[in-house]
Amino acid sequence: MKKILSVILILSMCFTLTVYAEDVPQEDKVTFGVITDVHVASDTCVQGRRLQRDLEWLHQSGAVTTIVTGDLTNLGTSAELKAYAKMRDGASKGDMQVHEIMGNHDRFGKESDFTNITGSPVRDHFVINGYHFILVSPDNLSTVGVYDSSKAWLEEQLEEAAKDSDKPIFVFAHHPIKGTLYVSDEWYGNLTQEMFNDYPQVVLFTGHSHAPNNNPRSIWQGGFTAVNAGALSYFTMEEGYGQEYPNDSDCANQILLVSVEGSKVTIQNQDRFYGKAIEGQAWTFDANDKEHFPYTSQAREEASNAPSFSKSAEIKVDRGLKDIAKISFMQATAGEGDVVHSYHIVVENSKGKVVKDIRRWSDYIKMPMADEISYSISGLKELKSYKIYVYPVNAYGKEGVPITTKVSPLKKTTLSKQVTTTVETVKERVMGVVGELVKRVLAFADTARSVLLDLAR
Repeated sequence: MKKILSVILILSMCFTLTVYAEDVPQEDKVTFGVITDVHVASDTCVQGRRLQRDLEWLHQSGAVTTIVTGDLTNLGTSAELKAYAKMRDGASKGDMQVHEIMGNHDRFGKESDFTNITGSPVRDHFVINGYHFILVSPDNLSTVGVYDSSKAWLEEQLEEAAKDSDKPIFVFAHHPIKGTLYVSDEWYGNLTQEMFNDYPQVVLFTGHSHAPNNNPRSIWQGGFTAVNAGALSYFTMEEGYGQEYPNDSDCANQILLVSVEGSKVTIQNQDRFYGKAIEGQAWTFDANDKEHFPYTSQAREEASNAPSFSKSAEIKVDRGLKDIAKISFMQATAGEGDVVHSYHIVVENSKGKVVKDIRRWSDYIKMPMADEISYSISGLKELKSYKIYVYPVNAYGKEGVPITTKVSPLKKTTLSKQVTTTVETVKERVMGVVGELVKRVLAFADTARSVLLDLAR
């Protein structure tokens, strides 16, 4: 059991500071888990079952505490919060503590329901083995998270933690800081880099974006360290790639296992849907050595190489019906710790004019990625020829050498056959529907006739 050594109640902030001490001698290390964006809707939903299994795995892996960084629920109702708490408490997690903060989805409900049902305050600050954990919730349900009521308090807690110890300081919020992590230019709150730049030992964990941690940009270092915590509900990625959600988005179940010894931090990215660590995305750094942070954007972008196709890679084309061409090819490969993030597809007409310029994700969230991938290109004129270029793109936007192919125009005889086939198919379907309707009308007439005869008797 952990003993509460001190409790400082700041009435104006409705905040509790709790310092925990272990019954055993304090060690210069700690292991903890981070989970985010569970979105529990009921006590039978798949997200709740994932939560249970993840908590059990973290406990078995040595975590003494786990922090859930918001969006525990979809709508923040008391029923959803109770379902979340039931799933959490039903996990076989020993004496591992679980702490939560609110996300924007939880803010649809009442703050009092959140604190009463989960047992977690909306702001918290506790210490384990000399390591400070600072947790802060957004003020409202805005997608762009507002933290105005907590900024002054957060600055006070950072200052206090830095004075107390030179160990890493772990901060947990729901929204990432704009301009740091992958997709944080689209999903962010109003906490700023300036708030943390005086504390290079800070490691800030956030969720909200539902971005996959297969992407190496899910960790960022500048004046401090920021880390994306994954998601248990679904994945989203950046705009401009033809679809809002990637394929297999609902397979999201990514969490973090964080091991700390002294000032050395090791973050293991776990994809519990696949039941293994995410390849190439184990992150290790010294939180007290800002000058040698290994995950700065500039350093990694400069060190990365553009992806490449194998020498035998080629584009296969199926013109399909009229204006659609389906292309498929063997996927490119990226360097260690990098991914083939997407493909840049350019289509030129016979005069060399670009008529299509599109980008599509590579499905790099799958483990392993499929060897071959395909896309459909619409808007092509059936009697025209084209040239297609496919460029592989890494996580930092570097494009590799493309593979190319020519697309011949459809022959008129082929086009005529396609049109004839399409017309015949439509006719068959129409006749089938009409036939079914006639059967139902006749059946209804028979029934009506029987009823009328019964009445006449």
